[in-house]
Amino acid sequence: MKRRNAEKSQQLIKRFQRDLFQVVDRKANEDFKALKDAVVQLYSRYAREEDIKENEVHLTRAEEAALAVQKRNDVLEKTVEKLRKQLRKESEARRIEVSKVLKENLELVDAERKKEKKTTDEQQQPFLELKRYLHTLAVQ
Repeated sequence: MKRRNAEKSQQLIKRFQRDLFQVVDRKANEDFKALKDAVVQLYSRYAREEDIKENEVHLTRAEEAALAVQKRNDVLEKTVEKLRKQLRKESEARRIEVSKVLKENLELVDAERKKEKKTTDEQQQPFLELKRYLHTLAVQ
């Protein structure tokens, strides 16, 4: 009985090895997804239902830690993406604000120049009138 079970186990192992080598030979040159799918098919063919359920229930500490790290990485990646989006939004708002302030400053400078020109023209008006008067006196 033990010998028969041992022979069956050996045959199963040899079949699995043969199938695995065939999958690797065929799928290794293709993309990773095809290789992964083929290995998953092998697993479902050779794994017993009890083993599959037992493996799902009994995750090792390393697998649990890997899952925790993966979840943490996912959360961090989402956080980084949210922060980048917020930064882009705030940067655009700041750029618009700075542009608006620069435009207002330009308008103020232009208004001040016009005011100064008008003031200068008003200040020069009496001198211009005096010059015209003196010119008329000189002509006479």
